[in-house]
Amino acid sequence: NGCLYNGDKTELIMCFTKESEVNIADETTRIKDYAFMQATNIENVNFDGNITTIGSQVFWYSNTKLKNVYIGAGVTSINPIFKYGNYYGTVTVDEANPNYSSENNEIYNKDKTELIGIYHDIQGSYTVKQGVTRIGDRVFYNKYQMTEIILPEGLKEIGSSFQYCNGLTEIFIPNSVEKIASTAFTNSSNLMHIRIDKAPNTIEGA
Repeated sequence: NGCLYNGDKTELIMCFTKESEVNIADETTRIKDYAFMQATNIENVNFDGNITTIGSQVFWYSNTKLKNVYIGAGVTSINPIFKYGNYYGTVTVDEANPNYSSENNEIYNKDKTELIGIYHDIQGSYTVKQGVTRIGDRVFYNKYQMTEIILPEGLKEIGSSFQYCNGLTEIFIPNSVEKIASTAFTNSSNLMHIRIDKAPNTIEGA
């Protein structure tokens, strides 16, 4: 069916179909990293059934015809860059999923207090949704055309979130932030001004 699996079909290793849709084996629980890179005509993909895990960079720049990615109720692990550098189509999470939710082509945890992934391009300014208390790892990975980020008061934790954000020159950290990962701004080479108004040693990791 245009797919390569491991021996018992629990892991989809590579989908190389040239069709617009594909039926993933019922036994499959894991989608491997880079799995759909060669499926250049794929338009609609359903990660439902028994699928629990979606790996890194499953979709790539080459998947230019992508229209819909549906994430089923049973998925428990989504790599934040499973759709790497690909802003085609829409990502939707099943409302019955107890772990994740989707809004405006973005993925959050169920109660939308953690921002997990952004699957649309950002050019210029971006405002993080009010109510978000944690920004997860690699959420803004390589969003190099983002020139401004507005963080909400009430945000408590910033993960390794802003790697390779070379459009950023400055960022203001709200007073509510309690923890910043040591690799939060890795390789954001134009980020010259980080404003933190809190007292020294009051943010873990900063």
